[in-house]
Amino acid sequence: MNAPLLWEIVTGVCLQVTLVVVAAAIVERWLNQSESGCRVWTASFIAVIALVANAILLPHFRITTIPVNRVTDRIELILQWQMWGMYAGGAIWLIGVLLVLVRRGCGVVHLLRFLKRDCETVSLDQLELSGIPADFIPPRLHLLVSEKLTGPFCRQFHQPTIVLPKYVVEGDKEVLRHVMLHELSHLKTNHPLQFFLQQICTAVLWFHPAIWWAGYRAEVVREFLCDEVAAKSAGKIVDYLRTLIQIAQRSVERPSCESPSCVLSFGRRKSVIVRRSERLVQLAKSPTVFSRPRQSLGYVGVVLMTLLAAHLWLPVNVLASSRSHWSPWPHWTASTLHDFGVNVRDFEPFDERHEFSESSHDDD
Repeated sequence: MNAPLLWEIVTGVCLQVTLVVVAAAIVERWLNQSESGCRVWTASFIAVIALVANAILLPHFRITTIPVNRVTDRIELILQWQMWGMYAGGAIWLIGVLLVLVRRGCGVVHLLRFLKRDCETVSLDQLELSGIPADFIPPRLHLLVSEKLTGPFCRQFHQPTIVLPKYVVEGDKEVLRHVMLHELSHLKTNHPLQFFLQQICTAVLWFHPAIWWAGYRAEVVREFLCDEVAAKSAGKIVDYLRTLIQIAQRSVERPSCESPSCVLSFGRRKSVIVRRSERLVQLAKSPTVFSRPRQSLGYVGVVLMTLLAAHLWLPVNVLASSRSHWSPWPHWTASTLHDFGVNVRDFEPFDERHEFSESSHDDD
């Protein structure tokens, strides 16, 4: 893959991801329903992964290319800058990915050490909970308690796990029931899977502001949904709001004991807690109305935007041929297809740009 084609892929993916995130944000705001919003953000993370895979594995359709007369006299300078940009940008991107992976790896190690050293196993019978629906409790649920934790969290890798602070377990049973309903809602609605998809996107596209904003928005909507489920199941939204404020206050008093960043925490960010409180107050005044047709239209909108965005590529490749609207197949997929006897075009057709470039080298 040459430098101009790589520039075309990188700029195109950045544009496509931005459009998908904007579409998801508009749809989520239009639906104004937390359950649908969670599904929209899950679909958007899958769409982002699909767009990246499409860009690096398949050829793409070019709607337009740079006119030859605009780049002929500057083609060597542009190629030189794009080559240096490819090396520098590739190095920066790789360093960023490694830093993100190292940070998350350290977080996983810290989490496993915390679960092993600072947590005690408990059972549902020991908690003496009542009022929690049986279908909320997943099979093989692992419950842990820790004195060094200010806020509860959950995770699901090979086994669904909920970790509770000791003050919650030993305190008011109503607060404990609220917290358990919230964490069980995360597990029931497959939020750990959405969080995993979100982490993949932020690791690969760590430099893209839209991805980080999408992650923040997905976190907010996840908490909205679990708050609504827990508050409605508990009976009174006001009582649940007191629980949220109590745990938020504990987190402010002992910020050094926050839950690890690689799990779904009850309340890690103050801004999210404020928005959750406002949402609960709004829900108490006027419950949201769920509309199935509206939800379907929202999903269709995200899918259509993804399909449209997959065909939008910025004309930054000075070597793009004007004789073909399709880019060449990437080398790795073309080589694989050639091994299976399928011949595909993995080169640019000869045209004026290539002729100028070769004649310039001959003159030198």
